[in-house]
Amino acid sequence: MTKLMDQIADAERRQGFVDRWSPMCEAAGFLDGSVEFTPEDLVLLAGAIMHDKEVARLRMLPEYQIRDGIVFETKWEELLESLGDDGRAALRSRINFQPVPIMRKRQ
Repeated sequence: MTKLMDQIADAERRQGFVDRWSPMCEAAGFLDGSVEFTPEDLVLLAGAIMHDKEVARLRMLPEYQIRDGIVFETKWEELLESLGDDGRAALRSRINFQPVPIMRKRQ
């Protein structure tokens, strides 16, 4: 039973990655169906998107922030949609993300 519980926990963890990070990757235009991403790929891709210099600059603008005192959460989807088609295409070319082969052990 422990192995089954571990598999269920792993599936829930991986689904959590998809739920949390796929909206950002979708808004950036990466999830067009041309490449298959694992949940772990989505985490890495979202990190690359967040660390892009232009995205990081825009993230500091108040219109893309949800503030709670001095702490803020970023409205990633709104920020990425504001780039327009050309801006998102430029972002994708700057990032040029390729899925990590080692992360593809299970399917």
